[in-house]
Amino acid sequence: MNMQISKPFTVTYFPPQLQKQAVVTGGSGGIGSVIVLALHDANYAVTSISRTFGTNLADRFDRGKNCMGDVDILVNCAGAQAFQSAIDYPLSRWDYDLELNLTAAFDLCQQAARIMIPKGGGKIINISSIAGIQGTRDCIGYSV
Repeated sequence: MNMQISKPFTVTYFPPQLQKQAVVTGGSGGIGSVIVLALHDANYAVTSISRTFGTNLADRFDRGKNCMGDVDILVNCAGAQAFQSAIDYPLSRWDYDLELNLTAAFDLCQQAARIMIPKGGGKIINISSIAGIQGTRDCIGYSV
């Protein structure tokens, strides 16, 4: 397998006879890593965007533009959780959780749609946790 690694943000796989391109957030672990492998096995070029901690929207937009020169599928699978009571939950952690779990997904959906619409379509898949429906004790930023 040919692979290009650009630390710390992207890992791009280049399968033979490349036809379509996919972008997966959260592709470095859990469900996201399985999605990366499945898309790769389906002969997609897969760019995995990870580690958005410490970045702002302008930075993510620039990275997204580089990754999404062309994109047929966007899978938003990134998420983070911190277990702490709501009373002791620091505002800085709340801001981080919302940035990663909500804002980043929305921002990348917009970027992908701007690429997909002019070429006639594509797929955007947003993966969420059941915690967003039923809530999770002491994990409020993840349950929003």
